[in-house]
Amino acid sequence: MEEYQDQSLRGKVFHKLRENILSGVYQDHEELREAAIGEEMGVSRTPVREALRQLELEGLVTLVPNRGAYVTGISSKDVRDIYEIRSMLEGLCARWATEHITQKEIEALEEVILLSEFYLKKPGQEQARQVA
Repeated sequence: MEEYQDQSLRGKVFHKLRENILSGVYQDHEELREAAIGEEMGVSRTPVREALRQLELEGLVTLVPNRGAYVTGISSKDVRDIYEIRSMLEGLCARWATEHITQKEIEALEEVILLSEFYLKKPGQEQARQVA
């Protein structure tokens, strides 16, 4: 179902609007006009309206009856909370992975490390060395 939504007009409009809100193209409290967005994206107002409803469920847009849609945006507190939760989850995932790794997976990781070291020592890999 989600795959279908990603290919639908509503899905495409939703992802584009979401990206624009999160990247700051649309600012906090900015009005999002259905007609203008539809014209800009080459779609009717219906998929725009549906995408705005979905964005409201995510907390990125506020729909005000008879007024329009307004960007809610993400506060600095939201960003801090997201990173705090993410760091906890990543730590938990790392611990879980180390507790459940198999010998075969360890050997595969060792092979990847050996191959990486081999290719880093080859001439012409200056850029790769800087990253490592």
